[in-house]
Amino acid sequence: MCLSIGPTNPTSARLSIKNDTFLPGPPENLPVCETAFFFDFDGTLAQIVENPSEARIESAVLSSLQTLHGLAGGALAIISGREVADLDARLSSFRPAAAGVHGLEWRLPDGSCHCTHLQVPDTLLGMTEVFAARHDGVLVEIKRGALSLHYRKRPDLAGQCLELARRIAARWPAVQVIDGKMVVEFKMGGRTKGDALAMFMSLPPFAGRRPVFVGDDTTDEAGFERLKEWDGISVKIGGGHTHALYRLPDTASFHRWLARIAER
Repeated sequence: MCLSIGPTNPTSARLSIKNDTFLPGPPENLPVCETAFFFDFDGTLAQIVENPSEARIESAVLSSLQTLHGLAGGALAIISGREVADLDARLSSFRPAAAGVHGLEWRLPDGSCHCTHLQVPDTLLGMTEVFAARHDGVLVEIKRGALSLHYRKRPDLAGQCLELARRIAARWPAVQVIDGKMVVEFKMGGRTKGDALAMFMSLPPFAGRRPVFVGDDTTDEAGFERLKEWDGISVKIGGGHTHALYRLPDTASFHRWLARIAER
């Protein structure tokens, strides 16, 4: 199970987490013109790969996204831990609304871009870079207001990576430290994917629609929780405890579901 190592969200602490690994699959008979679509990127739109810089979105998935974006009147956004510019580099010429770095930056449906200016402390960055330099296969990904320590190539180092994360959390209490899938995220701000989702839901063309959010990792749980405000449809990809109402077994299953929704 993935847990937040840093300060917890008080709302999260009050909500029960489903242990059931046999949650039903998400509905397919969605009225697209009344639905707002939100998707995570890694592990959802794209398969997880050892090196995050090599993540790619398949052409069929991109085609489904573009079709759905048009049918939904633009009410589709990508909510990711990646920077928006990084997402754009993987989406060809497609430019939907997007939130990057877990909501620290975002692009609105009108194309305007905004960001929260926060900086990773040099000493924190130095600690992670020294650790990565000592352990082959560990990667440090520097973002605007955050950084990620990836150990997908070295799962044997999970314990040491988490111990480093605990030391960082003790030294910088304001830094949110999140244990994800073979990655530890260090966020300088308290914004979450749930906050990003709520921001979009306050704006046209998302406002007034029923939201759907699909994700696969710890950071997506804040979005699953927030959907309850709009009686939303939350979908977890893969196993593990979750706040989501529905589940799909893997990324390929989600891609098939997405294609069916676009076709309908």
